[in-house]
Amino acid sequence: MNDKITYRFSQILTIAFIVVLIVPGFIFIVQDFFGEQNIFEIRLTQPKKIKHDIRNYYSEKFLFNSPFVNQYLKFKTDVLQENPIPFNVIKGLNGWYFLGNNYYNTLNDAFGNDSFSTNELTTIKNNLLSINSYLKSKHIAFYVVVVPNKNSIYKEHLPYKLKQKSTKLITLQHQLGNTDISFINLTEHLKSAKSQQQLYYKTDSHWNTFGAFIGYEKMMDHFQNKFSVEANIISDYNIETDFEIYGDLTRLLKINIPENSIYVKKINDNLSEDYTKPILRYSNGINDIKLLMFRDSFANNLIPFLNDTFGETLYLKDYTINENLIEKEKPNIIILQIAERKLRTLLNLKSPI
Repeated sequence: MNDKITYRFSQILTIAFIVVLIVPGFIFIVQDFFGEQNIFEIRLTQPKKIKHDIRNYYSEKFLFNSPFVNQYLKFKTDVLQENPIPFNVIKGLNGWYFLGNNYYNTLNDAFGNDSFSTNELTTIKNNLLSINSYLKSKHIAFYVVVVPNKNSIYKEHLPYKLKQKSTKLITLQHQLGNTDISFINLTEHLKSAKSQQQLYYKTDSHWNTFGAFIGYEKMMDHFQNKFSVEANIISDYNIETDFEIYGDLTRLLKINIPENSIYVKKINDNLSEDYTKPILRYSNGINDIKLLMFRDSFANNLIPFLNDTFGETLYLKDYTINENLIEKEKPNIIILQIAERKLRTLLNLKSPI
């Protein structure tokens, strides 16, 4: 009898182990039959794009959209207490979450394991020099502002450590060191301010408004060397400590628990403005300096501070710096703001002419 019980228990363990291995794949198959009918076309004439297209299909049209997937994520998180998607999101220490390698190899890059090639560095350098040269001919100041990844600022909360090598950001900064491009790397300035307040959300991949203000201060150091603009100080704003967000990282894991965070806001601000829109324009008349910023989502928390500094501002969620736009807008300053994790985007920059 005992032998039969032992055998049966062994069978159960074996089946359970197999289920754990095949459940994710089974979920995807089930959704293909019973979920939304997404037609996926593989272009055999472009073999290099097949892997990219498959990944995009599953992440954008498929993954996280199925009730089967949601239940699987909930089981892994609540019952097994495991991170169900280790390559999208990394569960760190002390309640911190980080982007994994499915987003621009962000985790690898934190330790310098996703480097630029020599040719890539040269391409980016030439792209930026071409843009800088054109804007100088128009008497427009050009700044490249890089917001570091949370993985770079709060590396101590990652679940493990690797040997540190030079990151893409550091190698690019060295590459541009002997040029006249105004390259603003906010990493060290943010690291030095970590003792003041938490600068990034624990459950989101972005900096919070206090971190954005610290970045704003560093940017203003550069701008004030050339322009007569007055930088705002932290006492110009109200600071709240019970601002609730639902972070993008925990949302990926279907963990719907809010995070309380610091929030720096204008006095009497009702927080009704949506800074996520692709095109934003503001005017306040405090001076005659016009700012044009090409940006990503990290600028959302920068925008209020820049609006308080420049007479006119225009923000575009795009990196297409074209001659017609510049001739029409006639800005005094152009900022190309980019997150560290998106640095490879600079390989595709085009000259305005």
